[in-house]
Amino acid sequence: MRAANFDDNPRDGSVKSTVIRGGRMIDESDAAAIDVRMIALPGMIREVAAAHGELAFLKMDIEGAELDLLEHMQAEGLFDLIRLTVAETHEKKFRDLRPRFAALRAAVGAAHPVTRVNLDWI
Repeated sequence: MRAANFDDNPRDGSVKSTVIRGGRMIDESDAAAIDVRMIALPGMIREVAAAHGELAFLKMDIEGAELDLLEHMQAEGLFDLIRLTVAETHEKKFRDLRPRFAALRAAVGAAHPVTRVNLDWI
């Protein structure tokens, strides 16, 4: 889904694109939706780590979709396969998800130093 103002300003509007509903100023109508190919990042992380020992760096900025993924990565121990993960979280855009973001931050902060997993990279 794209920003509600995408047609008026495609360049600036493209940075708000997301695959989850409930974001501020997002056009969730079927007419505005576009299909995108997605891959399963956890599987890719495991494959690369198996082939190379670890991933050196993972940068994540996926407009709210990071919450489910980061929770899964924490639960499955995937941060241990990555030397440094940085993520921009979007709790300000998704008010209803703020309690889950807070719980994730607490769990990640207790398990990993900010030099390993940084949820405030921007």
